[in-house]
Amino acid sequence: MIQVMVTFRSKIFLKLKKYSFMTIISILSLTLNTLGTILIAYTALRVHDRVRKDHKIDDTVLKEMRREKFIGVSGIIFIIISYVIQLITILN
Repeated sequence: MIQVMVTFRSKIFLKLKKYSFMTIISILSLTLNTLGTILIAYTALRVHDRVRKDHKIDDTVLKEMRREKFIGVSGIIFIIISYVIQLITILN
C-alpha cells in the first residue's frame, strides 16, 4: 500500500515537473480565486434562501429573490466554465 502511494506521488510529481514554477503558481492562483468567488456566491445564495423561507417579506421581493437565485447559479456556472477555459489556456 505504501509503495503504491509513493509511486502515485512520484507520477504526480513527474507530471508537475514538466511545467515551470510560474505555471504552477498561476494555476494555484486561478484555482484559489475561482474557489473564493464561488464560496462568496454560494454564501449569498444561502442567505437569500434563508430570508425567502422566513416569508417575512412581500411577494414582490420573493419573486425578485427567485430571479436573483437563478442569476447567481448561472454566474457560478459561468465562473466554472471560465476556470476550465483558463486552465486549458495555461496548460497549452
